Formats: sequence, structure tokens, C-alpha cells
Amino acid sequence: MAIVTGAASPIGLGHAMTEGLVRAGARVALFDLNETWLEQSTAEMRGVGGKDCALPVRVNITDPRDIERAINHTLSERVLKFLK
Repeated sequence: MAIVTGAASPIGLGHAMTEGLVRAGARVALFDLNETWLEQSTAEMRGVGGKDCALPVRVNITDPRDIERAINHTLSERVLKFLK
């Protein structure tokens, strides 16, 4: 499981890294603040890697509490499910 910040922007390194990871078979949590971009990028990534390859997470990475919430959400939604 990878976490990429700025993953939903239609341009930029975050999006490119997310796509590269998905194409390599990784499951990726897309961390971004823009919900519209998250929806679009999640759909795009799922088109490449399947339904379970992308987890959209709306997060403000300038807020430590929001980061903690987003990481906990990612862990509970993806990582902990695989350990059970």
C-alpha cells in the first residue's frame, strides 16, 4: 500500500507517481484536497488497475490532525483488512 500526496491533480508528479505505482500493481491511497480531482483520478486509476487499486482520501496535508485521520482511514480500509 502506497500513499501519494497530491495524487489527484490532473497534472504533476503526484498523479504521475500514482499512475506508475498502479501500473506496477500497487494499491495506492490518493491523498488530495480537491474532491473533483479525487473522483476523476480515482476513476482513471481504477480503469488501469481495477477496483481495489485506488483509495481516494480527501485530506488537508497542512493539518496534522487531518493527516492522522487520513492515515488511520487508509489503514482501516486497506491494510488491516489484509491482515485479518
